[in-house]
Amino acid sequence: MTVLKFKDREQEIKILKQALPVINDVIYIVIYGRRRIGKTRLVQEFARLMPDYELVYFYVDKKSIDLLLRDFSEYLWNKNMLSQGLIINSLEHLLEFLANYAKNHKAIIVFDEFQNFNYVYPAAYSIFQKFYDYYHLHIQDKNSNLFMLFLGSYVGLMKQLFYYKEPLYGRVFRFIHLKPLSFEHVSSMLGDLGVKDLQKQLEFYFVLGGVPKYYELISFYKARDVRQFIKQAFLSKQAILKEEIKNTLLEEFGRDYKTYFSILEAISVGNSKLTQISNYSGVEIKNMHKFLHELIEVFDIVKRETYSLKPRKTKKTIYSIIDPLTSFWFRYLYKNSSLLESESYELLFKKIMNDINAFFGFQFEEFCRRNINKFFKKFYTAKPWFGSVRDDQGLRKQAEIDVVALNHERKEVLFGECKWQANVNAERIVKELAEKASFVQWQNVERKESFAVFAKSFKKRVKSFEGRPVYCFDLKDLERVFKTKRKV
Repeated sequence: MTVLKFKDREQEIKILKQALPVINDVIYIVIYGRRRIGKTRLVQEFARLMPDYELVYFYVDKKSIDLLLRDFSEYLWNKNMLSQGLIINSLEHLLEFLANYAKNHKAIIVFDEFQNFNYVYPAAYSIFQKFYDYYHLHIQDKNSNLFMLFLGSYVGLMKQLFYYKEPLYGRVFRFIHLKPLSFEHVSSMLGDLGVKDLQKQLEFYFVLGGVPKYYELISFYKARDVRQFIKQAFLSKQAILKEEIKNTLLEEFGRDYKTYFSILEAISVGNSKLTQISNYSGVEIKNMHKFLHELIEVFDIVKRETYSLKPRKTKKTIYSIIDPLTSFWFRYLYKNSSLLESESYELLFKKIMNDINAFFGFQFEEFCRRNINKFFKKFYTAKPWFGSVRDDQGLRKQAEIDVVALNHERKEVLFGECKWQANVNAERIVKELAEKASFVQWQNVERKESFAVFAKSFKKRVKSFEGRPVYCFDLKDLERVFKTKRKV
C-alpha cells in the first residue's frame, strides 16, 4: 500500500514546537481525532523534525495491565533504554523511570490510544494525575523536561477524560483536535496517486472526506474512479471499509448504539429537521435532544445550524452529518444491512449507483458553502435557507436555497444554487433563484443582491439578472479557484 506524502498540519507542528522548549516542567499535550486522521503520523513527522529528541512511543493495547507493562518493557529493551530482562512492574514505576531518563535525555514520550486505559486499567488516569501534580511542583530541582503526548481516537471518551472534571482535568498544556484535511490537500494527495481530473477528485472527496489514510486504499485497490473504489473497498467479504464506521462508533456509543445509529441513518438519507428525524428513526422528540446534543458536543459527528437569517435566537435548525464517509456508510451500508449481510453485493452496488448522484449533490452543496470565502472574498460563511413561497396560483409551498451568504457591514447578500449536473442552464436557475430570494427576509429595503450558480458545466451562462450580478462556476472555474485561490 502506498504511503502518501505528509500533507498540511503546519499549525499543529508549530504548536508542538512551541511547547517543546518549556524546561523544568512536565508537559501534557492531548492530540485527539477520529481514527485514521493521522495522529501517529503527525507525531512521527514532528519527531523527524526534532532530531535532538528521541521518540519514545507506547501503544496502549487492550490487554491486561501486566501484559501491557511487559510490552512496554520489551520496547525499552529494544531501544537500549532499559537493561535486557528487567521488567517495569507498575505504571508508577514506568513514569518514575521516564522522569529519571528525562534528566539526561531529550525525549518525546507518546502514549497512543490513551483512552484504552479506561478498559485496561482505569486507575491509570489517577496515577498520571498524581505524577503530574508531584513533578509539576518538584521538577524545578530535577533539571528535567518531561514532554508527554496523549493520543486518542475515541473523541467522546478523550473529552470526558480531560474536559469534564475527571482526574486529568486542568493538567493539559495544549489540546490539539486533529481535523480532516482540506480539499486542497486532498487534491494534492490524489494528484500524487495519479488522479488528476477534478471531477474524479471531488467524487473521491465526497465519499472519503479529508481522512488521509483512506486515500492510500486507492492505490491498494488500483481504483480508477470512485465507483470502482466503492465496489472494491465496501462491497466484498474482505472489503476494508465495509465495517470501518460501525467498528469505530460501536465503541464510542456503547450500549445506546442502536439509538444513535437510527438517528444517523435518518439524517444520512436527508431528514434534517427534528420532527423528520424523529419520525424516521422512531426516537421520540423528548428523548431526541439528549442524543443529538451528544452527537454534536461530545462526539463531533453531527452539526446543528440555523436556517433563519434573523439575528435573534431561533428554533429553526437543521442537522447534518459532518463526515462524508459516515454519511455514506449510514445512507447505503447500514440502511441496506440485509443486502450486506446476505452478501448481495451486486444488487447493493446497483442501488448505490442509482442514488449516488443525489448523494454527490448534497456533498457538493456542503462543499460550496464551506468554501464560500475561496470564491468570494467579502463573504466568510454561508448557510442553506428554508422557507415558504407562493406559486403562480398563490398557494404556499416550501422552498430551499442552497447557499445564502451575508455581509452585514455592506448589507450584501449572495444567493447560490448548486447543481452536480452538466450542461446547466444558468439563466433558468437564476430566474427561479431570484424568485425564491424575494421571500428571504433580511435588510429588504437596503440590501444588494448577487447570485451564484455552481455546476459541472453550463450550456448557457449569464453575467447579470435584472441588474444584479451573476457568477457561474463550473469545474474548470473551480480548478482555477483552488489552484490560484482567486477570489471575486
